[in-house]
Amino acid sequence: MIFIGILAGGVVSGLALSPDAARLAATVGPFPGATGLHVFTLATGAGRVWDGPEVGPAFGPGAVHGCLSWAADGHTLALISSGALSPDRGVRLLDTAAPGSSLLASSRLILPTPTGPENSSGNYWRQVLISADGQVIIAVTQVEAHHASGRMPGVTQKLVTFSATTETLLRELNHLPVHGGYEHVPWASPSGQLLIVTGTQPGPTIGSFNLGHSAGTLSQGRFTPIPWSTRTFAAAW
Repeated sequence: MIFIGILAGGVVSGLALSPDAARLAATVGPFPGATGLHVFTLATGAGRVWDGPEVGPAFGPGAVHGCLSWAADGHTLALISSGALSPDRGVRLLDTAAPGSSLLASSRLILPTPTGPENSSGNYWRQVLISADGQVIIAVTQVEAHHASGRMPGVTQKLVTFSATTETLLRELNHLPVHGGYEHVPWASPSGQLLIVTGTQPGPTIGSFNLGHSAGTLSQGRFTPIPWSTRTFAAAW
């Protein structure tokens, strides 16, 4: 057994195991605040660190929402740089085999966080998943509509796919209310055309709170429910 140590005071906010199960990526640091990206070799416990801004969704642990994702090549890592408002935040791709220790300098921004008069500072990427072939980025984003001063914001969520090479939008798969929790993609086919998604449909309610527990497959815009327990809060494939 190999013991992987985290410095005292460190908070793990995201985990992702490489496709060959040889390396573990983790975002570690004060939460909220600047976060280091650690990649550990499981056979030896040796690690490498990239220093950078906050990594992961703006709210909640990244391990729940999916701020890290490996491509099948075993060295490309998709991540979310949330941090403070800046042109650098968004979905980024990091080649973990390349030299360098700066997360921003060593990675490439491919999906900036939306800005502009129709958006607000409440917009965040909540999950990122790169398809096994490395061609498609699947992402869940929180959208907070622009609103007049003093009015409550209208928060929704979008599930979108982008080209990892041309950085262009491929499809908007849905645009939904938040059903108690944000939708999540536990699994995608190698091409990213077939997804297993959770949290897309209203679930049972407790008082006025909707649990949002549901799961199904999503392909060509069609959602097909699969059996799901209302007691399930997270899942992985």
